[in-house]
Amino acid sequence: MARTHFVKKARKNIYRDGVDVEKVHKRGKNAGQKYTTTDKSKRNPNGDEIRIAKGESYYWWKFRFGGLHISKTRPKQSQLTQSEFLGTMYDIQDTISELTVDDDFESSISEITSELETLRDECEERRGNMPEQLQDSGSGEMLQNRYDEVDNMISELEGVDVEVDEGEIKEDVKANAEKEEGETQEEFKDRVEEETEEEIENKREDVLSEIQGIKYCGE
Repeated sequence: MARTHFVKKARKNIYRDGVDVEKVHKRGKNAGQKYTTTDKSKRNPNGDEIRIAKGESYYWWKFRFGGLHISKTRPKQSQLTQSEFLGTMYDIQDTISELTVDDDFESSISEITSELETLRDECEERRGNMPEQLQDSGSGEMLQNRYDEVDNMISELEGVDVEVDEGEIKEDVKANAEKEEGETQEEFKDRVEEETEEEIENKREDVLSEIQGIKYCGE
């Protein structure tokens, strides 16, 4: 997992392509040897554009094996890993966390579950393609753990009761509501409607909370 760094102000323009420059290793076993790197602070003469303008704030992160990544916005968790599995899982978790009370829970769970099933089946296929003696240790064990964790998520999501019976809620509110002293019939009706809407909202928030409480706990 790469670590994110925040730069308050770019000291120079940072370009999309940059220019390849030759440098020399100053220390270590490669000291004195030349190597080529890309200087993003220089405009490529073949056509280039500014990614980060001088004075703008930005984030940067880098993997042990890979180039420098920059963004004006905080990177998503999926951008900070080179694992295809974790990248997909983090995107799914973001989808879950971005759900709101106004979303169609049944449709959302169906779509998320479908993505999880694909991810789970990929783990099973990869493990099955490994030599049998390796399936229960190392990478094989990790794939099995991932399969189990994703399968648990699917079961939990499918077990969420997403039905919000607005008619039943309305009847319950009406049955328990009492007209207050001095309250007109119209005012009483409006209050009952407001309380009904509030109860429906509360129920949907409970459902949403249950969905968003389902998380991947593996590695």
